[in-house]
Amino acid sequence: MRVIIERMEGAIAHFHSDCGRGIGRWEGDLPRVGEAYGVEISIDTPLILGVNLFRTQEPAGLRVQEGGLFEAVGEVVELYAGGPLSIRVSDTVIEADLHLPAGTPVVARVRGEDVTLWDTHI
Repeated sequence: MRVIIERMEGAIAHFHSDCGRGIGRWEGDLPRVGEAYGVEISIDTPLILGVNLFRTQEPAGLRVQEGGLFEAVGEVVELYAGGPLSIRVSDTVIEADLHLPAGTPVVARVRGEDVTLWDTHI
């Protein structure tokens, strides 16, 4: 996913992309505000249906709510047979540990500190 860094609070990056706005902990050398980066995103906390993972009919996208709550809205996908399930948001896949059928539309609501961004250097 291509993101543009809006601001940094220590290692916490606030960003926007074609999918919407997000927040997460930057892994590695800190990015520059205003610059664009290709990143991989993962949700590092267990997703539990009814706690921080919900079925939804909302349109796909990324959002930041009050208090730094990060929302990823998409559908459950299996990228390869027997592999881990993840969340597809538009043309981006967010790595997560899910236990739902592929194709299930979901929204994950987690704290920004529970999301990690890695620069892919692309």
